[in-house]
Amino acid sequence: MKIADLLQNYNTIAFTGSRTMVEGQAEKIDFVLANSAPEILVGDARGIDQYIRENCTTATVFKVSDYWSGNIQKAAFAVRSQAMVKSLSSKNGLLVGFPSSPCPEGLKISKNSFSGYGSGTWATLAYALALNVDCLLWLPDKMQPPQQWGLVAAGDGWWSSVSQSDHVSNKYQQLSLF
Repeated sequence: MKIADLLQNYNTIAFTGSRTMVEGQAEKIDFVLANSAPEILVGDARGIDQYIRENCTTATVFKVSDYWSGNIQKAAFAVRSQAMVKSLSSKNGLLVGFPSSPCPEGLKISKNSFSGYGSGTWATLAYALALNVDCLLWLPDKMQPPQQWGLVAAGDGWWSSVSQSDHVSNKYQQLSLF
């Protein structure tokens, strides 16, 4: 499967990732940005979010302060991430994730709760999967996603929720009246 071909199937791509970048992530992010959709969504945290904002000045930024008033708490970041995923879901987009640590034990795919057990990146991915948003993630150092999440290895550290047959572009399918 070619990741560049997959990326061409989406008009909107959102990013989620750790607050501390690890070796290899910048190169993969640059690749996605060079081959991605015209619309990019990203959060306002440091790390991966900051790298995206600095390298894609046209990105739509989801700011915690737009979704939370008063003292900013951890829950505010979850509310912001949920808003970004809901926006992406309505646009039939792709969420690209860059976690830098393994998925916390006990984190499950769910649209009813948003607890990342310390990892907002994995929580955002779990929430997106619960909403049937296509996801692509790059994992460093032979890290693997939870087996029960059903993600498929796509090579070179990439994992995808989109099946091999779904990677064929829908742009040129015959329309049907029935």
